Amino acid sequence: MPRRRLFFWLVTLALPLALFTVAEAIVRLTLSDTVGDDAYLNLVDVPSFFATRRVDGRRYYQVSHPEAYRGRKILFPVQKSPGSVRIFALGGSASAGWPHPPGEIYTAYLKRALEQAYPDRDFEVINVSAHAYAAYRVRLIFDNVIRFEPDLVVLYSGNNEFLERRSYLARSRALAGAVSWANHSALFRLLRSQLVSQLFPENSLSAKQREDAREGVAAKLRQQAVELRRDPEQFARLMDHYAYSVRSMVEDARAAGVPVVLATVPVNLRDWRPNASHNQLAGAARDRWRQTFDEGRAALLRGDSEGAVRAFEQALALEPEHAESWFLVGRARELQGAPDRAFEAYGRARDLDHNPFRALSEQNAILRRIAAEEEGVTLVDLEAAFNGSAAAGAGFDLFLDYVHPTRDGNLLVARTVFETLLESKIFGSPTGEIGFPSAPHDPQAYDEDRDPRLQTTRFALMAVMHQYQGMVDQARRLRAAGVTLPMAQEVLEVFPPYLELERRRLLALPVDPAEARRIEAAYRRFYSDGGAGGGSLR
Repeated sequence: MPRRRLFFWLVTLALPLALFTVAEAIVRLTLSDTVGDDAYLNLVDVPSFFATRRVDGRRYYQVSHPEAYRGRKILFPVQKSPGSVRIFALGGSASAGWPHPPGEIYTAYLKRALEQAYPDRDFEVINVSAHAYAAYRVRLIFDNVIRFEPDLVVLYSGNNEFLERRSYLARSRALAGAVSWANHSALFRLLRSQLVSQLFPENSLSAKQREDAREGVAAKLRQQAVELRRDPEQFARLMDHYAYSVRSMVEDARAAGVPVVLATVPVNLRDWRPNASHNQLAGAARDRWRQTFDEGRAALLRGDSEGAVRAFEQALALEPEHAESWFLVGRARELQGAPDRAFEAYGRARDLDHNPFRALSEQNAILRRIAAEEEGVTLVDLEAAFNGSAAAGAGFDLFLDYVHPTRDGNLLVARTVFETLLESKIFGSPTGEIGFPSAPHDPQAYDEDRDPRLQTTRFALMAVMHQYQGMVDQARRLRAAGVTLPMAQEVLEVFPPYLELERRRLLALPVDPAEARRIEAAYRRFYSDGGAGGGSLR
């Protein structure tokens, strides 16, 4: 009887295990790459980011996904050459150097500096960043490149975490850890993808292509708050998901013996107004808030920084999370000659934006914590490097818009990464010339001011996010430099009168009603479907 009982239990346990093993093998051979390994979102239809092709008899990988800048024709050999050093750069469009051409992005500058410092090495610096990709999508690309024999991975990611509409399920970090462990099974991932897609479609995203891209632009145009930022529980889970995505890449790289350079994420702190400001007041309280807020704006226009600070502080006492109030406090503090306090106010404005499109301070804190806790990680503090350019924080001196570096900004990224690599001795001691010139190529070969595609894109982004004064300042700067651009000319026709009308109303100066109607009609045409402004936004 004991032998029969033992045999019974062995069969009872072995049969399901055998069936699971067979099913797992079948799924791994056929479908395992179609479901993303993510503990927080159900990512299905995982695309192929790379294709193989032959060139002169040698096999190469080529970027094949349009959101990973397929048009740049990024190509590298399947079999590494002896002695070559392969570096992958991953992130979003800021890491990609968009909208600059491929020769004017930070990885192109970094490659030149490394070749100069290590002349006996052959460096492959491959930028496989993807447009508007959050860290959970960057991880999909990482899962490919970690198999391509990298010698180093540079992660510069964090600006796009709020772009896609989704909903996080109520679960603890412990449960997320359990799901992450279970995701090692391809069969579990497949079953989970089917079940979650049916029961919780708002927690599922197609990995093949970003969803609701046009809707995201429209939400910014309407200055509309997003639920992921407005709901404290969703916001907390999003931060957990960001940390999970970055840490997972770091851990997988360490398991493969690949060092990681983890970059904090710099943003335009000083010159970019928040997109959506939270205000929950109503009735008489909202009227009082509006009065003090407008008094602060009027004081700023008069150059009365003390009066502006007093008024905005009164407004913030009524609604302490109003992002634009904090931004304007920063403006007033700069007028007072208090850049440190201005920097603090600009940071609050960025963090309180309810339609975030820039990395938040909490995300950079997460990156610093991961770098301190994980082995094989070197932190490169791009945020500190950029904000060191001005006492009140980086602005249009280094950014084209809200997060995308100028040419000088890309040079600063490259130089900061390069100096970090030298200091960490990841590639040993340099044998060649050490140094990173301000322009590692002919400065006459490229002038971003005279790049019409880049400048038109710049104006379109400013228009979508209602950065009126920034548009006017940039258009005037281009005109002074002798650059002719149709959209810049239209900006100068529409927005100086619009800003002057707003100024006169705030200062209670006389306004001609007919002239006001004409100005407002021109403003509406700029954003209409038929206007040059509206056409550029689509």
